[in-house]
Amino acid sequence: MPLDVMENSFESQPRNPVIAKLFRLAHLSENLGYGLRKLKRWQEITGRPMHIETTINSVKVTFDFQTRESETSDVAKSVAINLTERQQQIITLISKNPQTTRAEIAFTIGVSAKTIKRELATLSEIVRYVGSKKGGHWEIITYGN
Repeated sequence: MPLDVMENSFESQPRNPVIAKLFRLAHLSENLGYGLRKLKRWQEITGRPMHIETTINSVKVTFDFQTRESETSDVAKSVAINLTERQQQIITLISKNPQTTRAEIAFTIGVSAKTIKRELATLSEIVRYVGSKKGGHWEIITYGN
């Protein structure tokens, strides 16, 4: 079933409202209605399809992932679908040199380090910094990992 059809056809209702509320209060689940938006965002970011199958008592979501070899060779292009030109430049620089610094990215693009920090915060679902400040590196998050 296409995501748009589900989004317009169903209203999110918990099977047991008391248990659902307890899980939300314990921060073990989110509020109702966020799941479809997150699925839609995943599809927009990755450009990859997903398949939703429903039965009377279950929902099955299947994500299509590329193989690891094709992801590493084309990762900058695959995540750049809905990004600004500057964000695409950042992704390209990081994919070419994962050890690059924010200052180097800012210098190369011709903007301030504060602008790069803000852009990287926006790209937090796509890019993350792993390791120490001096010895770490950037990773482009692929949803197959």
